[in-house]
Amino acid sequence: MSPAQLLCTVSTLARTLLAGPPRPARVIAVARQALYLLPYGGDTPLAVIAPKAVRVPTAVVLPRAAGERPFDGVAVGGAGRVGGGRVAVGHLSLAAGEFWAPPRA
Repeated sequence: MSPAQLLCTVSTLARTLLAGPPRPARVIAVARQALYLLPYGGDTPLAVIAPKAVRVPTAVVLPRAAGERPFDGVAVGGAGRVGGGRVAVGHLSLAAGEFWAPPRA
């Protein structure tokens, strides 16, 4: 995958987190279709998910251009960065593009 920045689709519930100042985050879980970042000083994880994954309410959805295995090489405890309209973790560099609203229960 190219080191170029990819546009992602952001949940409206994660908009404030991404709009805030950039801050470090830690990878707290990684799976084939998703990874979870916990921004330092925060208590709500941010899910970064593949396009076909289940959309949890605070998810950032990768574009198809991220590839088949976008989280390869990312490990629990790894460093990331969230804020300023961007998410960076491992080799992924994402910028907020469109927004989506999670359904209300």
